[in-house]
Amino acid sequence: MGLIILVIALIILNKNTILAGIDVNFITALVGYIIGVVTENFDDIVLMLVCYFKYKKEDIRVSISYLYRIKVDGKYLLVKSNRILEQYQPVGGVYKKYEGANKYLDKLGIKDDNGFRIDADNKDDLRLRVPSKNLNKFIKWFENREDRELDPIREFHEELNNKNILPNNVFQYFRYRFIRQKKNSIKYSEHFKCNEILISNIYELLPNEEQLTELKKLSYKENIYYKWFTCDEIECLGHTSSNEYRISPTAKWIL
Repeated sequence: MGLIILVIALIILNKNTILAGIDVNFITALVGYIIGVVTENFDDIVLMLVCYFKYKKEDIRVSISYLYRIKVDGKYLLVKSNRILEQYQPVGGVYKKYEGANKYLDKLGIKDDNGFRIDADNKDDLRLRVPSKNLNKFIKWFENREDRELDPIREFHEELNNKNILPNNVFQYFRYRFIRQKKNSIKYSEHFKCNEILISNIYELLPNEEQLTELKKLSYKENIYYKWFTCDEIECLGHTSSNEYRISPTAKWIL
């Protein structure tokens, strides 16, 4: 960035002498291009610099997931976590990698995360320990969409259809739209006792009339596996004057 500013200053202050014989329009266009590239990749550049200077030679815990915004009559559907006691969180879960990715990920020195016991359910989850020097390469691999799960439907079926919370025949197929990707900065996790970064693709369920009817029916029922929360309740992570619930911080991402 400093080099770009210097070149711009030279063009403005002394373009007739210092840059004699050089096409100023070309240099101006080049500087504009460089600034555009830096702006477009600013987050990646910052992450690379932070990893190099602050977390050099550390492994960073990375968890990449997809979460659903399911909203009916001003309330959001959250489900009870299978792993964290009494916590409600958005429908969704961690993406999975395919076998074809292992050779490349091994080359980057990436290891399975030991925060949860590995079993048949979470095997191949994109919940990993990544050397800080290769964190950007790992994220680029994910964004390239090769050798990994793409459709955010598996956890929807597992958390809602398979538990008979929603009728499978009505929600066997459903529409959804991508809202945004949420990527927090690297921070220390008290729970896992390491530095981590969480990345999540946020989707919104687009129910048809029949599916919306079923969701409205669900909003009138009580069940230990799910609960509907208002925006204010999620913003407070369940700590309100009238009730006390435990809501995951990532639930704010679906608002």
